[in-house]
Amino acid sequence: MRRTILATAFLAATASPAFADTADDCVQFDNLALKIEGCTAAIHSGDWAGEDLAWAYNNRALAYQHLGDEEKALRDIDMALELNPGHHTAISIRGFLRARRGEYAGAVRDWRRSFEIGGPEFIAAWREYLESFGYYVGADDGRYSAAMEEALFACSGNPEC
Repeated sequence: MRRTILATAFLAATASPAFADTADDCVQFDNLALKIEGCTAAIHSGDWAGEDLAWAYNNRALAYQHLGDEEKALRDIDMALELNPGHHTAISIRGFLRARRGEYAGAVRDWRRSFEIGGPEFIAAWREYLESFGYYVGADDGRYSAAMEEALFACSGNPEC
């Protein structure tokens, strides 16, 4: 599946051997039920806390989002952002959830903020992701643009994106 943009490299460096399987399950994209189970186990494991736990809520929210359970996804994104207000991936996902609910101004605010925090590399990763679905055909300039915003809205309307 095309979900590499949101994979958490953080885990490779911080997952202890005892929880490596849980972390691996939480960051994989092939089996959403296993992802939810792994993220839930990571959340309850006690191995991560505070800011360092936001990744598990973020990843579980992604699974819920792709299963169409936007209420659970939004609840987990809110928790990820409570733990780490600067988690740019969680902010961008909240933008998607807002766009799907018709909260367009909030979606744009979230996307702009996430790209401001995440910087050019995060923007480039999103550009590639949006290109993979055929939504973005703009410049490769590392900047948030009207074309990227249009692509984000188009993608947010596609449950597969």
